[in-house]
Amino acid sequence: GLVYSLDHSCKVVRGTEGHQAALFPPMWRKLRGQDLCAAMFRLTLKGPESVSCSGRRLTFNFESLIFTLAPLTHTSIQFYPKKVWDESIMPIHKKLRKYHIAIAFEFKKFVMAFLSYDLLFQPGWYMRMSDIPQHPPDVYEDFAGFIKSIASYLQDRLKKPMTGKGKFISVMRSSQSIWSRLGVGVYTANEIMVMAGLSQDLEDIEVLRVPSRLARVIAALYTFAYRTKHDDDLALLRPSLHGGIMMAPTREQRSRYARWLLAYGKSELRCTVMHASLIDDYNQRLDNLSKQGSLWARSTMDDLYDPFDPALVEPALRSSEFNLGHLIFGEEKWISLGGTKPTVLDPLTKVYQSQRQLASCFSLTFLDLGHYATLFEEAFRERRRNLRLFKMPKAVFTLLRPFPANSIAFPGDTSVSKSAKCHELHGNKKKSWLLQDIVNRSNTDVAIGPLEYCGHALVVNTPHGERLIATCRADPSLPENLRDREMRTLFRVRNKMDQSGERRETMAPNMKRKADNEVRKVLAA
Repeated sequence: GLVYSLDHSCKVVRGTEGHQAALFPPMWRKLRGQDLCAAMFRLTLKGPESVSCSGRRLTFNFESLIFTLAPLTHTSIQFYPKKVWDESIMPIHKKLRKYHIAIAFEFKKFVMAFLSYDLLFQPGWYMRMSDIPQHPPDVYEDFAGFIKSIASYLQDRLKKPMTGKGKFISVMRSSQSIWSRLGVGVYTANEIMVMAGLSQDLEDIEVLRVPSRLARVIAALYTFAYRTKHDDDLALLRPSLHGGIMMAPTREQRSRYARWLLAYGKSELRCTVMHASLIDDYNQRLDNLSKQGSLWARSTMDDLYDPFDPALVEPALRSSEFNLGHLIFGEEKWISLGGTKPTVLDPLTKVYQSQRQLASCFSLTFLDLGHYATLFEEAFRERRRNLRLFKMPKAVFTLLRPFPANSIAFPGDTSVSKSAKCHELHGNKKKSWLLQDIVNRSNTDVAIGPLEYCGHALVVNTPHGERLIATCRADPSLPENLRDREMRTLFRVRNKMDQSGERRETMAPNMKRKADNEVRKVLAA
């Protein structure tokens, strides 16, 4: 349970099943003594250009070796001054830290540590950059290459008879999909679906066979990446940095990440008047259709419009390179909105035009084009619409009611909608999934966002008004009275006795004894 140094005897592997890799560089297995020390000392990071990232992977060029890390689930990075590492991390058992040290690199003045909640991460060691397995091109850094890879993916999928089985949102976040390899996960997929105006119940084929829908997904993914690059993330992160390197966010600072989210972990969506109208019309139409006795096919409904607001993907629609506005709105409407006809067809449009069986789908957008007089007419989000929460089985926040049981995707489809099998959460069960509730409930739970992962340090206020930074509540650098207080606070929060904005509960005698025992064990460790 304690941190230990790695050497040639280390046989630990990490990663997904079937793709696990050695934690210790396999090319160093035969090195011993001074040769191993010399190899380690040659590892050097020379400035920001030594580090790069994609949606799913961090790459560190150590000159003599290349290290990659894919944070598969709850993995974060923390920088510790050497003194803090030696005194507050090395002696502490993982059960007291409440997080694992996945792997760490010790430099002269500080330690770069990757911290994990569940040890689900993928390491990789390589001699050259060219040895690293290639991921699909990044949607923001190489949009042309990205569109080419999506076009190839679409062409391949349309050739397979089983294409389209399963909900698009589930396919999107599955570990083997092209979307997942681009960095799309549970909450990213959710945000993209809302931005693209798509129902959580759409099958994979209902998106792939409709150019407008797939183009909206791409526009939403591009916009998500664009905002990650251009929004002032430092405004979120900088207040949590202490000593220039250690992350120690407070509850209030963690709560601010909600501003970066559109729907996931929220109870309602702020939207424009037009968007609110489209949402209401869509839900009302579904409600009416659910009451008719016979089956109906979604592909034939020319008045069931996707509630899409172009303002949510504005960066993508303003982009001059391979703009997909002609696919989203149709060429005629796109030009009327101020867009231009592409002089060179993009690879995605070429694939759709080459598929004869999709000729009838090419003109369908599933958008109420009469609603779009201009692209970005409304700047103010003055309306609010409630978000519903479903387990499918992952959590999905949506504005839209599920497809009713009398709904099928296409005429002749033998599979009736399985929406009824999705479980909707209400009341306290729903509240427990909201980002604000998670933040209020605990400083150790993991959720989403850069301030939500395990391993962040804590700000501890002393009775004299000082602010100390602790690596965990059991940090031995804290005076014993503060460690006692912090452990009792953690106990109260974990057992829901301390909730932000609520009256402080008196601890029952049996719970007090339990807290005393926990604190005693920590202080004796």
